[in-house]
Amino acid sequence: MTIADEVRAEEGGSAVLPCSFTHPHTNLTLTGSILWYKEETRAFIFKCTYRGPDHSQGELCENVIQWDGGNRFRFVGNLSNKDASIMMEGLSQEDGGSYRCRVELNIDKFGSGKGTRLKVEGEEQCSDVSLP
Repeated sequence: MTIADEVRAEEGGSAVLPCSFTHPHTNLTLTGSILWYKEETRAFIFKCTYRGPDHSQGELCENVIQWDGGNRFRFVGNLSNKDASIMMEGLSQEDGGSYRCRVELNIDKFGSGKGTRLKVEGEEQCSDVSLP
């Protein structure tokens, strides 16, 4: 599994957390789930079900579950290309931390050995200046 060591983004902006994997060549249609969780809290933030390219939804994840109650995460990868990346939107300082990717397919399970550190950088604060 290949991930980024670190991703930097601006507060209020968005960031892609990349995750790709390799597996032995197979003639089977890939189906399964993609899961992302935050290491510090051990809480899942995103899960989607992938039913394969022959399904009516095509390459999209279906039955997306987001544990923060919003729609801030989107699957931007493509399992046929061995890509399980997601995009996080509306970032805040609290989103900073380490994230891990897990892919559970009908042929095997893959997990990242270490996480991708997301650094959310706030706007630079202007210091108060007294005018005479």
